[in-house]
Amino acid sequence: MSQKREFTGVFIPAHIWYSKELTPDEKYILVEMLLLNYTNEGPESLTKHLADAMQCTQDSLIDPILNLQKFGYIVIDKEKGKIWLTDLLMSKS
Repeated sequence: MSQKREFTGVFIPAHIWYSKELTPDEKYILVEMLLLNYTNEGPESLTKHLADAMQCTQDSLIDPILNLQKFGYIVIDKEKGKIWLTDLLMSKS
């Protein structure tokens, strides 16, 4: 994804920032998905963008993304080839 974005910062919900269950990479992925509004995007498109942004391989993102699904922050619909953010991202206290 080569789009240029202009922004002055990002909002990271406190429960994400202070979470002991999430790794720094998982936190980054969540914030990037929120920032880019990556709801209803395909996994391949998302992992390519994240790999470019994080300077890593797409394969190295599999475990963090699956963990985010396990913790309930995202939904992966393999049948439709889509990933959605859940309301849990903004609603936990």
